[in-house]
Amino acid sequence: MSLDTPLAKIADVADEAWNRLKAGVETENAESFRAYVRFIAKPNLIGADDETLRAAFRNDDIALILAADQLTFDDPRQPVLCIDPEGKLSPFRVPLEHLWEVENNVSIGNLLLEEIVEDQVVDGWFVTAFI
Repeated sequence: MSLDTPLAKIADVADEAWNRLKAGVETENAESFRAYVRFIAKPNLIGADDETLRAAFRNDDIALILAADQLTFDDPRQPVLCIDPEGKLSPFRVPLEHLWEVENNVSIGNLLLEEIVEDQVVDGWFVTAFI
C-alpha cells in the first residue's frame, strides 16, 4: 500500500477530465512543491459521500482523504474536497494550486488537520497562509 494520500474520483466524468486533473496534481509549482497522492478511480466510488470514503480507506494509515467531485471538475479553481478520515471535522475545499499545502503538511505530520481547519479554513474553503 502506498503511503501517499488517496485522491478518489467520485464524479462520473470523462477520462480526459480525470487525466487533466491528475496532471495538474502532479505538476510542481514554481517552488517545486506538489501534492503526493495515489489516484483512485473505482466505479463503486462514483457518487460516494464522506462516510463511504471513510469506510473505503478505513484500513489505510492516512491523515487525509481527498476527493474529486463534480465541483472539482466544473469550477476553474478545481477545488478538491478534503475529508477527515476520522469524521471529526467537516470537509472543506482546497483549490488545486494550494493542494500541496494541505497534503504535504498533514501527510508528514507538520500540521494536524485540526490545525489547518482552525487556522486556514473559512466558510468551508482553505485560505492559504502564503497570500
